[in-house]
Amino acid sequence: MHDQCGQCRMKYERAPGYFLGSSYINYGMTALSLTFGFILLKFFFHLSNESLAIPLSLYCIIFPMLLFRHARSYWLALDCIFDESILAESIPVESEAPLDEPKSSQTM
Repeated sequence: MHDQCGQCRMKYERAPGYFLGSSYINYGMTALSLTFGFILLKFFFHLSNESLAIPLSLYCIIFPMLLFRHARSYWLALDCIFDESILAESIPVESEAPLDEPKSSQTM
Protein backbone atom coordinates (compact mmCIF):
# COMPACT_ATOMS: atom_id res chain seq x y z
CA MET A 1 0.00 0.00 0.00
CA HIS A 2 1.24 3.49 -0.80
CA ASP A 3 2.23 5.77 2.08
CA GLN A 4 0.33 8.75 0.70
CA CYS A 5 -1.96 9.83 -2.11
CA GLY A 6 -0.11 10.71 -5.30
CA GLN A 7 -2.55 13.53 -6.09
CA CYS A 8 -3.15 15.38 -2.81
CA ARG A 9 -0.31 13.94 -0.68
CA MET A 10 -2.70 12.82 2.07
CA LYS A 11 -0.95 10.41 4.41
CA TYR A 12 -2.91 7.16 4.58
CA GLU A 13 -1.67 5.53 7.76
CA ARG A 14 -1.87 8.14 10.49
CA ALA A 15 -0.38 6.01 13.29
CA PRO A 16 0.58 2.40 13.98
CA GLY A 17 -2.57 0.30 14.00
CA TYR A 18 -4.57 3.05 12.30
CA PHE A 19 -6.52 0.65 10.10
CA LEU A 20 -7.58 -1.59 12.99
CA GLY A 21 -11.00 0.06 12.79
CA SER A 22 -11.42 -1.20 9.25
CA SER A 23 -11.56 -4.73 10.63
CA TYR A 24 -14.73 -3.74 12.50
CA ILE A 25 -16.26 -2.53 9.25
CA ASN A 26 -15.19 -5.73 7.51
CA TYR A 27 -16.57 -7.91 10.32
CA GLY A 28 -19.84 -5.98 10.49
CA MET A 29 -20.48 -6.17 6.76
CA THR A 30 -19.61 -9.89 6.73
CA ALA A 31 -21.87 -10.62 9.70
CA LEU A 32 -24.81 -8.66 8.29
CA SER A 33 -24.57 -10.18 4.82
CA LEU A 34 -24.11 -13.68 6.26
CA THR A 35 -27.14 -13.28 8.52
CA PHE A 36 -29.25 -11.93 5.66
CA GLY A 37 -28.07 -14.75 3.37
CA PHE A 38 -28.77 -17.43 5.96
CA ILE A 39 -32.29 -16.13 6.66
CA LEU A 40 -33.02 -15.87 2.95
CA LEU A 41 -31.73 -19.36 2.11
CA LYS A 42 -33.13 -21.06 5.22
CA PHE A 43 -36.63 -19.63 5.36
CA PHE A 44 -37.44 -18.68 1.79
CA PHE A 45 -35.67 -21.49 -0.08
CA HIS A 46 -36.12 -24.06 2.73
CA LEU A 47 -32.54 -25.34 2.65
CA SER A 48 -31.29 -27.44 5.56
CA ASN A 49 -28.56 -26.34 7.93
CA GLU A 50 -26.34 -29.16 6.68
CA SER A 51 -26.59 -27.98 3.08
CA LEU A 52 -25.82 -24.38 4.11
CA ALA A 53 -22.85 -25.10 6.37
CA ILE A 54 -20.11 -25.46 3.75
CA PRO A 55 -21.17 -22.66 1.35
CA LEU A 56 -21.66 -20.16 4.17
CA SER A 57 -18.37 -21.18 5.78
CA LEU A 58 -16.58 -20.54 2.50
CA TYR A 59 -18.40 -17.22 2.26
CA CYS A 60 -17.04 -16.26 5.71
CA ILE A 61 -13.52 -16.85 4.42
CA ILE A 62 -13.72 -15.38 0.91
CA PHE A 63 -15.94 -12.32 1.44
CA PRO A 64 -13.71 -10.60 4.06
CA MET A 65 -10.66 -11.09 1.83
CA LEU A 66 -12.47 -9.43 -1.09
CA LEU A 67 -13.78 -6.63 1.14
CA PHE A 68 -10.43 -5.95 2.84
CA ARG A 69 -9.31 -2.98 0.71
CA HIS A 70 -12.80 -1.51 0.54
CA ALA A 71 -13.14 -1.64 4.33
CA ARG A 72 -9.86 0.27 4.64
CA SER A 73 -11.11 2.95 2.25
CA TYR A 74 -14.43 3.20 4.15
CA TRP A 75 -12.48 3.62 7.40
CA LEU A 76 -10.31 6.34 5.88
CA ALA A 77 -13.39 8.09 4.45
CA LEU A 78 -15.13 8.02 7.84
CA ASP A 79 -12.02 9.45 9.45
CA CYS A 80 -11.95 12.26 6.88
CA ILE A 81 -15.63 13.02 7.52
CA PHE A 82 -15.32 13.16 11.31
CA ASP A 83 -11.81 14.68 11.51
CA GLU A 84 -11.39 17.35 8.86
CA SER A 85 -7.91 18.24 10.09
CA ILE A 86 -6.62 15.24 8.11
CA LEU A 87 -7.54 16.97 4.88
CA ALA A 88 -6.05 20.29 5.98
CA GLU A 89 -2.73 18.63 6.82
CA SER A 90 -2.54 16.94 3.43
CA ILE A 91 -2.60 20.11 1.28
CA PRO A 92 0.87 20.72 -0.17
CA VAL A 93 2.54 23.90 1.06
CA GLU A 94 3.46 25.03 -2.47
CA SER A 95 -0.18 25.26 -3.56
CA GLU A 96 -1.30 27.42 -0.64
CA ALA A 97 -1.37 31.11 -1.45
CA PRO A 98 -1.09 33.50 1.49
CA LEU A 99 -4.41 35.19 2.13
CA ASP A 100 -3.19 38.30 3.99
CA GLU A 101 -0.48 39.35 1.53
CA PRO A 102 -1.33 42.32 -0.68
CA LYS A 103 -1.49 41.71 -4.40
CA SER A 104 0.96 44.47 -5.31
CA SER A 105 4.10 45.48 -3.50
CA GLN A 106 3.59 49.21 -4.16
CA THR A 107 2.45 51.35 -1.31
CA MET A 108 0.43 54.50 -1.78
